Amino acid sequence: MKKVIVKNGRREFQCTVNFEDARYGYCRVTVKEIIRPDRKFFKTEFFGESYMIWIDDYNSIMEAVEEKVEKYIEEQEFDDKIIQKIREFENIE
Repeated sequence: MKKVIVKNGRREFQCTVNFEDARYGYCRVTVKEIIRPDRKFFKTEFFGESYMIWIDDYNSIMEAVEEKVEKYIEEQEFDDKIIQKIREFENIE
């Protein structure tokens, strides 16, 4: 297991790469946004998101981690749009 920090714009993400299943050709990447950088404990969001990557599909594992961070951001933006539409609908009288 290895932890790396990936910066995307002004946001930082702590990514944990777990190699337990690397002998089968894949590993797990967990992406958590750093929301309280000055704290020692509870620095990142609680759950985050976990992705499986096939190691052979990428030139490097760091490239795969950066791609999963971008995917995580896209999923968050999609979720935010859905939540916004629900809130707008709830406010209609």
